[in-house]
Amino acid sequence: MSQLLNLVFHSSKISLFRSYDGNAKLLDEIKIESTASFFLENLKELIRKNHQHPELIRIYFSPEKYTLIPSSVFLPSKVKDYFQLNFEAKNSENAILSESILSIGAVIVYSIPSWILDLKSEINAFGDVKTILGRNLIFQNENKSLNLITCSIENDKMDVLVKSSGKLLLANQYEVQNEDDVIYFLLSVVQKLNLPSSSSLRLFCNSTKVNLERFTILSSSIQELSDLSIELIDSNTYFNLVLCA
Repeated sequence: MSQLLNLVFHSSKISLFRSYDGNAKLLDEIKIESTASFFLENLKELIRKNHQHPELIRIYFSPEKYTLIPSSVFLPSKVKDYFQLNFEAKNSENAILSESILSIGAVIVYSIPSWILDLKSEINAFGDVKTILGRNLIFQNENKSLNLITCSIENDKMDVLVKSSGKLLLANQYEVQNEDDVIYFLLSVVQKLNLPSSSSLRLFCNSTKVNLERFTILSSSIQELSDLSIELIDSNTYFNLVLCA
């Protein structure tokens, strides 16, 4: 695998990783405070400092607003219409993009700040923008477990993917402020979808708002959640999967 400099755009920060030979190393991070010229210049300087020629640069984005469309009915010319069916009219400072996930026969339609696309062109980043959600959907599909919940928490947003009997049943996002919210939404998903007690839960948390120790204690006291096989995924493992698989 070629060496890559990966820019991972979260809602409040940008992480720079170098990936090579199945491993991803965090190089630096910068907080997104505004899109003013001084911030963009600082970001570009950070990229220049960490970029090692001739490695390629790739951009990953964690969307806060998205919808999934079956590949069988998706039309590229309708991408804005798909998005606006689920959300208010798009912000003029955002663009609407799509990412096809062939392995599950679906297309992610999402909004992304236009300045990220401008930056992508300026730094000559490789290929299309990839979404963190897209990578999680691929891992969900490839995992051998027939009944699997994948939960990824970034700041106050929680993406939940559910596979039951080998088929994707749910891909949804919830707003969470603490571990109580995480428990509430996970319990609701398990109950509404009537998931079997043999299901597995893989959880990654990149939020200071959620106390994983307390989450573990709370979940063990609720039968529907205590029956699950729960795996807490650390940051290194998670980003090795996202950036190197």
